[in-house]
Amino acid sequence: MTDNIKFLIGNEEQLKKRIEEIKNNFQEKHQSINIINYYAPEVDLKDIKNNLLNPSLFAENKIIIIHYAELFDKKTWEKLLEILINISEEIFIIIAGESFKKNPGNKYSVEILEEKEESPEKQIYQFFRRRYLKPSEIMEKITLFIKENPYKQTLIISAFEQYIQQLFLNKIISFEEFKNKIEYLNDIDYKLKSGKINSTPGWEVLLFRLIPL
Repeated sequence: MTDNIKFLIGNEEQLKKRIEEIKNNFQEKHQSINIINYYAPEVDLKDIKNNLLNPSLFAENKIIIIHYAELFDKKTWEKLLEILINISEEIFIIIAGESFKKNPGNKYSVEILEEKEESPEKQIYQFFRRRYLKPSEIMEKITLFIKENPYKQTLIISAFEQYIQQLFLNKIISFEEFKNKIEYLNDIDYKLKSGKINSTPGWEVLLFRLIPL
């Protein structure tokens, strides 16, 4: 496998992050580096070929990054793969895109970037941070969350408290309503922890009266 050629597949945010990681790792190993960026829609294959096959005059090593590879047509993509055959060892090349017109082959490293699944905690907090939430959305989200995470009652209570705070800060409820809702929520929390309320899925319906209609 050719170690100095890497193909990356992912969305724009994933690719940006991974490219930075590769560049930083490369820079830690080499002091003198020339970084060159190309963008598929406006790429000049002759210029790329020249940079791939010839060492830099001003740096010992070179990183060439080709962005938006999914925008190459099939003919240009095949020509690019042909150019890579004779790449200099002093050059590291990254070819990144959401997809490729053709598999580059087994001799190259192809890294498919996958989104990491967010934790239940992050998911529920992010949901309640949304500015506009319909009552039906909240009911559906809570019911599904409790069904999938039956032992995370404390998390739901905490996230719901944040939601009530946002209602008050956004002037959707008055201070008096805010205070009453927090007291009611704390009472639910206490009864869940003390066993006065059965903590199996179903208890969440008590939260629904806190949602402004």
